[in-house]
Order: sequence, then structure tokens, then C-alpha cells
Amino acid sequence: MEHHGMHYTGEVLTRLVRRRWRHPLEIAGAVGLALTVFGLTAFHPSATIHADDTPPGPVQAQGVVRSGVTKGIGAAFPGALLELSVQPGQQVRKGELLFSMDTSVLEAQLAAAAELQKVAWMNLQQARANRSADLSGWVQQEQALVSELGRARREAHSWSQEPRGLTYGPDGAVYMEVAPFDDARLAELEAQLHAVRQQLAAVKQSWAPTMQQAEAEHHRAALELKQTRSLLAAAIRRSPIDGVVTGVYAHQGAYLQPGQTIVRVDDPSSYRVVALVNRKVREQLRQGSPVPLEAPSGKLAGTLERIESGWDEHLFEYFVWVKPADPTVLKPDDAVRVTLPAVPLTASASL
Repeated sequence: MEHHGMHYTGEVLTRLVRRRWRHPLEIAGAVGLALTVFGLTAFHPSATIHADDTPPGPVQAQGVVRSGVTKGIGAAFPGALLELSVQPGQQVRKGELLFSMDTSVLEAQLAAAAELQKVAWMNLQQARANRSADLSGWVQQEQALVSELGRARREAHSWSQEPRGLTYGPDGAVYMEVAPFDDARLAELEAQLHAVRQQLAAVKQSWAPTMQQAEAEHHRAALELKQTRSLLAAAIRRSPIDGVVTGVYAHQGAYLQPGQTIVRVDDPSSYRVVALVNRKVREQLRQGSPVPLEAPSGKLAGTLERIESGWDEHLFEYFVWVKPADPTVLKPDDAVRVTLPAVPLTASASL
């Protein structure tokens, strides 16, 4: 069958050649137009799909089984695989043991981390005690001055509320009333308090680097201990879901690296058949439509669940997700023949 896109481009070029051109710019523009048409036709991955290229009847597509819920369970720390409790195809329940790691090295690290955290805590407590002793004298002076200054201010306020003036003694002499705490005394107490507080702040500042270092060392030691305990707890790995083991990627006794996947568990109820189609076929599809499937295990019914646009090299194509009536009869990566609705014959142009 003749390629429609190539035929259309050839026809454009033929017409351009037969025409008489009056100016060089017209020639250049015509050639550019022809190349553009040819380029778009050749680049579009669905350009060769036309109504007259599609045979009558349902469209056959090749699909593959993908899991919507799959869990890869791996090693949390470097070490030997001590026990492997499952094998491919085995049904597992959530919480069931999958494998366990050798923890002899990690247990030694845990003991060292615990001792380090204990020493760091003792150092922090000692630093706090030494700082408190160094500050205690200045703190006491501050408290005494605050108390004395408060008493002076109260008495001065009380005196300010009393009538002032002259008094006469028994002998008829005149006496001037004088406040027990005058303004100069209050100013002196405030200056002393200010000086003590400055000295107290300076002592606190001098202790800041020592306290920051002690607190940082304790924080690091406590974090290291917490992380080591978490790794030790991860030495025993259990299934996070009800499902079936679809992959075992290590053998008992093998030395494993952190993050290395050991067991894969899928939820069979989430299995879907995914097929790639062009736009012409996609336009005929409707969500919820019945889609017959033919898997290695036999024929089964399916329902079109969703359609997603492609990307990268599949930018102009579409991924069709089909939900099988019984997903549990499928296996991951199985090749499945998908029968999509018929594409009606219409005289459409290039896609």
C-alpha cells in the first residue's frame, strides 16, 4: 500500500516544480514549505495510520501486565542475608516474615553508640553544673539589688504621697522634712544593678561556646543511637501488604548493600494490562468499554479503565489501561493480546 504521507509530499513537490517561479525568494519559500510538510509527516509516529490503512474489524494490540501496587523490600544496612523465608509465587499476608539480616556487626555498633551517648550526656550535665556555679554569685548579687531597689522605690513613692513642708518642734524650732531615700540613692542602686547585669551577661556569653559544643555532641550521639536502633529493628523485614511474591533477588548468605531490593511483593488485584495505541485508535475508545483479553492463562474479559497520553518517544501515542475481570490469573510482565473496538472507515487526512 502506498504511504499516504509520502504521496502527499510528492504531490506537493510535483506541483511546485511545474509552476513557473518569478523570484528566487518564492522558490526558497516553496522548497521550505515542501520540506516542512515532509518533516512533520515523517516525524509524527502516527502519521502512517489512516482510516484507509486500518483493516475493518477490531484492532489487535499487544499489551503487558503491570502492577498498580508493588512493593520492593530491600536491605536497610550492609550485611549478610541471614534467612530468606519466601520464594517467587508464594502468597503472603501483611506482616508475614520475608527475610532477616545478620545483626552481629550492627549490635556492636549499637553498644558503642550507647556508650558514646552516655559519655556525651555526662559531659553536658557537668558543663551545665560548672556554668551554674560560675553564674551563681552574680545571680545572687542581681537578686539582692533588685530587692533593695524595689524597696527603695516603694518607700520613695509612699513618701511622695505625704504632705511636705515645715514642722515645728517642742522648743518652737522649725525642721525641714527629708525623704529617707532621695533621688541620688535610687540612681546609685540602678547603676549598681545595671553593672551586675552586664557582668552576668558577659559570664553567660563566655560559657556559650562550651555549652553549644556539649549540646551538639550530645545531640549527635543521641541521633546516632536512635538511627542504629532503627537499623537494628529493620533487620527483620515483613510484607507491607497482602499479596504474592513476584521476585526474589538474593540468596541466603549473600552480602547485601543498603537499598538493594531483596523481595518484591505485588497486590494481584491491582494488575492491569497496558497497551500503546495511536491517536486514530484512541479516538474510538471510551472509558468503561468492554475489552477482550487473551493472556497466557487463557481468554478473559476486561474493561477499559483509563487512557493516558504518552511522553518522550511516545509523545503522540497513548497508553490504554485495561482492568481484567480476574486480575489474579495474570502475572507481571505477561504479554497479553488486547482486542480494541473497531475503527470505522472514514476519509480522514493525515494524523
